[in-house]
Amino acid sequence: TQREVEENKRKAREEFIHGVRVKDRPFVELIVDWFNTVKKPKIKTTSTLNSWRTTINLHVLPCFNTKKLTSAVSRADLQRCLDKLEGMNRCVAIQAHSTLKGACQLALAEGIIIRDPSLLLNRPSPKNTKSKDSLTIEQEKVLLEEASHSEYGVFLYLLYYTGCRKGEVLGLQWGD
Repeated sequence: TQREVEENKRKAREEFIHGVRVKDRPFVELIVDWFNTVKKPKIKTTSTLNSWRTTINLHVLPCFNTKKLTSAVSRADLQRCLDKLEGMNRCVAIQAHSTLKGACQLALAEGIIIRDPSLLLNRPSPKNTKSKDSLTIEQEKVLLEEASHSEYGVFLYLLYYTGCRKGEVLGLQWGD
């Protein structure tokens, strides 16, 4: 058909201009590939690895399940995905933004796309966090006095002097 002829002409033109025959890939596949080859080797802790996986699986991949090919993903598609994260945790917003930029840079490097649609993406605004009030001098004196007489004194001292949260102190091991 005429449409097939035009499509073949376009492919031949791109191959001639760029000098490489490129096979387009699903965008979700490219994101996973970017994570496994570029990002994952740089991550040192299990908790950070799990955080990245959760962000990608819950917030990034679902945005592109209907978009099959990387070359079909536009800047507007990327921005819509990020806009859904408005008001979420700051870390999630940063990870999603980095994931989309990284996947687009990989597609550019592999010649799948000729322009980077992730340029000028706006990172979503994180949720407002509550201001943290510090103890008054009187409260500090009461706390330290209580800690000196309490069976949980060591626990209270750890909280007070390290600034750790309760869960962090409870999770301490002897090696820490």
